[in-house]
Amino acid sequence: MASRRHVMNLLDALLAAGVRVNAAEFAREHGVSVRTVYRHRARIRAEGQWQERSRRPRSSPRVTPPEVDAWICKLRAELGPDNGADFIRDALDDVRRRTDASWSVPSRSTVNRVLARHDLLVATPAKRPRSSWRRFSYARPRDCYQIDATEVKLADGRAVVVFDVLDDCTRTLVACHAAAAETARAAITAIRQAFTGYGVPAIVLSDNGIAFTSRRTRPGSISTFVQTLIDHGARPINSSPYHPQTCGKVERHHQTLKKWLSTQPPPQTLTGPPRVWLTRGGEWFRPCVRAC
Repeated sequence: MASRRHVMNLLDALLAAGVRVNAAEFAREHGVSVRTVYRHRARIRAEGQWQERSRRPRSSPRVTPPEVDAWICKLRAELGPDNGADFIRDALDDVRRRTDASWSVPSRSTVNRVLARHDLLVATPAKRPRSSWRRFSYARPRDCYQIDATEVKLADGRAVVVFDVLDDCTRTLVACHAAAAETARAAITAIRQAFTGYGVPAIVLSDNGIAFTSRRTRPGSISTFVQTLIDHGARPINSSPYHPQTCGKVERHHQTLKKWLSTQPPPQTLTGPPRVWLTRGGEWFRPCVRAC
């Protein structure tokens, strides 16, 4: 059966040629209703020819205002490396309060749709589709904290480590601590910061680094980090060896934190500026889920 567009084009051609069309017979022959034939015949006579009309609604009260579209595109260009949807939303909120605008801040998905509409998103077709992901996270806050350390550089090129502690459920950055080396003492300092600021979780998940466990270096013994967790009432667990995906959330946060730190002035020493440096980064990432 021909599509409605082809049927109406045929009706248009017949009427243009002066052929007298019997509506009932034409409708029965082409599988459309008589009412449709009468309606479109009247439209052809009124407009001169049949043209397919747009299905766009006459009004879209919930459409993103053009002003917001313009701000999103402008902020995408101005924010540098921190120009993702979450950062744009934060900047839009500042703009709205500063200008006393009447529009509301759009959602993260709306910001991404606006960026896609203006060809401002970088397509990554090689990535697996989200529908294929098998996502896992604990059901409630403080069910599990993930802790891991990553290496960063000072201004003189010296390497230091940063311990990140992330809540598995909410992805809140609950602690961020800089140290000269990846030691058990530094790990204990970081996890105690998390306990003090956000409470003790049921489980603390880490990899098999010597700062976190001694089961690979001294089998059968309990490391000072593990003993600290037990003393606070948290259960320590370790990821599978050579499988960083188990601690994927905190591993992904390392990438975001390093990206942010690359835009900041590098610190000269470990004892002074890095504390402020990392505190600023921690306060920026702490209340949101943009880190992973």
